[in-house]
Amino acid sequence: MLKNANGKAQTCVNNLLRMERGEVPLDQLRGVRSELVDKPATVIEPFYRANVLWLIENYEPRVDAGEVAITDGDTDGNFKATTSTIKGEI
Repeated sequence: MLKNANGKAQTCVNNLLRMERGEVPLDQLRGVRSELVDKPATVIEPFYRANVLWLIENYEPRVDAGEVAITDGDTDGNFKATTSTIKGEI
């Protein structure tokens, strides 16, 4: 996420996807949009996919995002997002 002195690219991508947008005070766009989290997976899938691809493209240039898959979790509205990455130092 920085130009140098970073850890593994995979760790940086995982951290990006665990952040909520607005969590970083001087970078309000970094992180996943929180309004996507409380909707069914079928509704949020295209928005979440676009958000993940944008995050990786803009904040982790060492990695090209491959496929973003979203599956329904349980009846509580939880979902699971899986991102495959190609290229880079992962």
